Amino acid sequence: MADGLIAIPAAASVSGIATCRPARLGLVGMHIVTKVTSGHGDKWIWSTFEHRANAPEAANAREINSLYAKDLFPGGCQSPQNTAAALLHDPDCPDCIPNAPHIGPALWAGKPPFAVSADGRPLQPAQITRCWKIFGPTRSTNSIWQAMLGTSPLANYMLISSQWRGANPDPIFPDGELPRYLTNTTMESFLQTDTSGTCLGCHATARTPEGAPADFTFLFR
Repeated sequence: MADGLIAIPAAASVSGIATCRPARLGLVGMHIVTKVTSGHGDKWIWSTFEHRANAPEAANAREINSLYAKDLFPGGCQSPQNTAAALLHDPDCPDCIPNAPHIGPALWAGKPPFAVSADGRPLQPAQITRCWKIFGPTRSTNSIWQAMLGTSPLANYMLISSQWRGANPDPIFPDGELPRYLTNTTMESFLQTDTSGTCLGCHATARTPEGAPADFTFLFR
């Protein structure tokens, strides 16, 4: 946790006035990306991390190296039963639809709850659920590092997986990504059940303001 400032543009504020608000901030997810000179590394290697208390694993979660299918989750990605509380998941809302984005504008109010609709009604928080399993060896590695980190705040985080251009693009692997499916529940929350819902699949759409490819990063917009 750290103190910081949140810049709120006029268009995103209930008052219609731009403001800068002090806040206590916490990190819930991040990507670490790099390029290497070997293999397909010129198209980035993507490692994605999350806070380990973000969201529970779905009752019908799949392996991230699952075979391609047009409908990855028939009936949807389902919330587990009798789960503990999580940062992005309310166990006391069994009727909440998992990973359903809010439709319409979300505006910043001057007091809690800060996210409201255009007419000032509080918004229902999204019920985030992890649709893809974390590899067993990755879980073991996370446990080893968390034990070594002890009481460090870094012990609260875990690697979800790494994705790279390990294959030539084709209809099943449109960006050559391996493993085929990988999403971060904090940044790709609503893309998890999409066939293009992968780190590389999402970032491949990045473009500059002029419309040219932005080399997999949205920072160049």
